[in-house]
Amino acid sequence: MEKYFKSIGCKYALVDVFAYNENGFNFYNKNGYHERMKTLIKKIDYNILYKIEIICKACIIFIFLFLIFVIIKLVII
Repeated sequence: MEKYFKSIGCKYALVDVFAYNENGFNFYNKNGYHERMKTLIKKIDYNILYKIEIICKACIIFIFLFLIFVIIKLVII
């Protein structure tokens, strides 16, 4: 793999290993790879996003009704 990358002009090879895969990490480490960056991930609670979406929809409905009220007032005047 590395020979092919070198033949086409690649300067670096980057691999990803899951954090719990110690065997994979050790394999690549023994073969000259080193850590450059760590990626952190967090699962976002769907319920929080759903509640935010409901609040946003309620705000949009309120604004829409308010605009209708203003337009009706302008037409009457």
